[in-house]
Amino acid sequence: MLISKAIEEWFFYDHPSGATRIRTAMRWKAENLTAVSPQVE
Repeated sequence: MLISKAIEEWFFYDHPSGATRIRTAMRWKAENLTAVSPQVE
């Protein structure tokens, strides 16, 4: 029986998978890059 990745992660959830953690970190960085980068004048 095949379990989709989202259902499998929800069912066996202990902590986010490595791929999910990296994807979340990359999304956060892209959204906040201008907030933490110094402005060049």
